[in-house]
Amino acid sequence: MIEGKSGSYPILSEILREYDASSDRFENFVNSKQGFFFVFGAKKVEGSRGPYYDCMVGDYKNRKEAKAWISESGCLEPVAGTVALADYLVDDRFGLSIKIRRIFSIELISDDGVCPGFFEAPAAKMYHHARIGGLAEHSLSVVRYALALTEVSDSRANIDRDLVVIGGLFHDIGKVKTYTTEAFEFDYSDDGYLEEHISIGARLIDLEISSIEGFPEETRRKLIHIVLSHHGEVQFGSPVTPKTRESIIIWLCDNLDSRLDNFETHALMTSNESKWTDFSKMFQSRLYLGERKKCD
Repeated sequence: MIEGKSGSYPILSEILREYDASSDRFENFVNSKQGFFFVFGAKKVEGSRGPYYDCMVGDYKNRKEAKAWISESGCLEPVAGTVALADYLVDDRFGLSIKIRRIFSIELISDDGVCPGFFEAPAAKMYHHARIGGLAEHSLSVVRYALALTEVSDSRANIDRDLVVIGGLFHDIGKVKTYTTEAFEFDYSDDGYLEEHISIGARLIDLEISSIEGFPEETRRKLIHIVLSHHGEVQFGSPVTPKTRESIIIWLCDNLDSRLDNFETHALMTSNESKWTDFSKMFQSRLYLGERKKCD
């Protein structure tokens, strides 16, 4: 859920979960509400009732088609990288449908007071979460994996959960200054080429901590170590290897989330008729999808 001043707004994955679970429960869940959806792409169409946009909207997990009528979508066009406020409803004929009411730019809803660019930056140029908002999406996923791993670990009594959360959120914070996102095409910035995100991130965090009076030195040391070590090995860009419980967890969860996203990206680009994806540079192989349901 996205919490706003006027109430709670579900994201697509939450809507689909309720829709699949029970039609009665879904009717109660809808309750004349609206939801927020990230716009992945849009195409203008000249319809019999006037021009509109065929859009692909979604969240970190799911995507679905939606329509935006130009007279109702506000001043902004629903281009990739914007956010849509939309009605969602279900009927016997069309099933679940989404109708966009208003378009927002990310800047209008982001709270970037601490770190400008966090909600707009991609997590990578190509390999994983290479999309507007990818950094925030990836960082939150790492936190979720890390907390789950902490719960099942025999060392959980000795793991600093607060450090795991803040380390997961900010392990890639240097990427806010590593990439340029002009016209939604990603490239390295000057700082990105000269320093790369790990050293930039450690510097940003150290600078922020220095402005907080009485910040614990041991926490500063461990947090910066998470940033410096989260690639695991020197040959992969980390100047040091993980040497604390929390840094080991973030390293493993960062690797897991980035690889799963790379897999899903290749799967989305593969036709239902094919069992194999194209070659993945991350895995240095094609990826096996197996038999899949064919679309009607």
